[in-house]
Amino acid sequence: MKFRVAFYTLVVPLIIGTTACGHDRLDVDVSAVQVEPVKIDRLDRELFAIDTSKMDSERERLRLKYGDFWTIYEERLLCVGDPMSAPIPCNVAIKRFLYDTEMRGTFDEIQKLGELTQLEGQLTESFRYFKHYFPQRTLPKAVYAIHGGHNFNFVRGGDVMAISLEFHLGASSKYYEAMRRPKYISVRNTPDYMAAGYVHSWMMIEFPYQAEKNDVLNRMVYEGKLLYLAKALLRETPDTILFGFTQKQLDWCEASEASMWAALIEEKKLFSESEDDIMRLVNEAPFTTGFPRESPGRAGTWIGYRIVKAFMDKNESVSLDALMQINDGQTILTKSKYKPKF
Repeated sequence: MKFRVAFYTLVVPLIIGTTACGHDRLDVDVSAVQVEPVKIDRLDRELFAIDTSKMDSERERLRLKYGDFWTIYEERLLCVGDPMSAPIPCNVAIKRFLYDTEMRGTFDEIQKLGELTQLEGQLTESFRYFKHYFPQRTLPKAVYAIHGGHNFNFVRGGDVMAISLEFHLGASSKYYEAMRRPKYISVRNTPDYMAAGYVHSWMMIEFPYQAEKNDVLNRMVYEGKLLYLAKALLRETPDTILFGFTQKQLDWCEASEASMWAALIEEKKLFSESEDDIMRLVNEAPFTTGFPRESPGRAGTWIGYRIVKAFMDKNESVSLDALMQINDGQTILTKSKYKPKF
């Protein structure tokens, strides 16, 4: 893919200056919006504290307390076992999970995170903004903290969504190194990313991808809408956290915006329905294939965000709720008048 590099240093001050002076429509006052403060239930601690000599009664107690979520947690995480082996009773599977050296060690590391009061405050604020923008929609009933056995970062069960704390131990955790988790992923496995990860996963569930045609443009715009929502709901969270980029990578995206867009147009990739073209622009990677190695992985999500932001800035009568109902990326692109300049 062709990529222009000649004008990077010229673009940066223009973009920064324009951004600094512009009106941010997401700066809204939500102090009057009432929501229940988020209190995270520590299912991780309850699970590892159960009396394993009374498995039936302990499981029933947790089922009564955590309802459908406990059933999903058991069926999809705790009692799955090895698919290549003969099925084993759930009581046995849970005991194996609790006695496993790695699972117990990871749980001990989770406890070093301490209480989750900062996360509770961040999620409470995100709930308040969500209620402001989407008053007819229902907030999550509860937030649980779990040990998910290194399977899923966030788990949805009914009207509850849980955070798997073993994904947030810190970038240098020995467990991530032992699992050979790539550095470009483990760098975000820290407590700082919990709120942003929760909101992103929540918004994916709340507003699933529904484009009539799965092509590069529709997928980038969808990912951009999710990022725009994250910006709307987590007003105090830095862009480096929301986008999952380092400051250097964000600076590169700002300086290279026109070049990235020109490359997509010139190579006729914008309307490509190739899964490879789509994935290389929005999936995790050390950098975005087709762009210079200085680019972050998932650079297409940032382009999508810029398109969505341009659309919302030029169409202030469009609410966030209305934005999320537009499933045609071409409509958003056309009305955004998006055309980054070198």
